[in-house]
Amino acid sequence: MVEEIDNDAGMTNNLKNLREARKLTQKEVGKMLDLSTSAVCRHEVNSRGLTLPRVEAYANLYKVSAAEIFVTLPHDDLGLPRFDA
Repeated sequence: MVEEIDNDAGMTNNLKNLREARKLTQKEVGKMLDLSTSAVCRHEVNSRGLTLPRVEAYANLYKVSAAEIFVTLPHDDLGLPRFDA
């Protein structure tokens, strides 16, 4: 049995930002990772714990390190538009 990553500290993840930066839907990501759309949604909002193999699968899909799933990155690194004042 693979254990879930402990999220007691309220750790957030960048899964939604990474997905949206690549203009993918939750349904598309689910198909790529053999997950349901609702599982992708739960992973993005942290209501369902992620296993290390699942984090690695997302990291491979988005071409980032596993650590970058949980680290806040500047918008440029996510491919998101910048809004300068």
